[in-house]
Amino acid sequence: AIHTHFEGVGIAGPVTAAGMPDFYTEYHALTGAGMLGHLASILCHGVFERFPHTRVIMMEGGLVTFVGLLWRLDTAWRGCRTEVPYCVSPPSSYVHDHVAWTTQPLEEPPEDRLLAPAIEGLDPSHTLCFSSDYPHWDFDDPRQTLSRLPAAWADAVAYENAARFFSLPVTVPA
Repeated sequence: AIHTHFEGVGIAGPVTAAGMPDFYTEYHALTGAGMLGHLASILCHGVFERFPHTRVIMMEGGLVTFVGLLWRLDTAWRGCRTEVPYCVSPPSSYVHDHVAWTTQPLEEPPEDRLLAPAIEGLDPSHTLCFSSDYPHWDFDDPRQTLSRLPAAWADAVAYENAARFFSLPVTVPA
């Protein structure tokens, strides 16, 4: 499980090209930025190729920015494949079998209809897992979060994907 924010605050260099965030709003919006580097490193170093049973869940990093990262990695990989010899397939091709994502914090576009198409590149009906972040002030109520996603994804996101990811049995009530 990867859950990062701004580790090393106060003892390491700035975490963004603009330095440390000055406001909580800025900090909160950028919390997933550190996770982009972790995922890119895992993919480019061929971790899933060398260790095919490895799985990673990205927690509290948002979703939409990862779609763009995967597109950029695939484009760069096509032109620089010799630089990353352990990554033998396009980086995004490893993600659907090895990476899961959590809903918290789920991006809030101006219109809910924009959300599902923006995250479809992560195959959320198979990889997205509900997380509430309770008891933090900005926790996600499952009724609100799940209602913002396509109804066809509801059971998968609510519990099936996490059960599959963690190899847990799913008991279906009679």
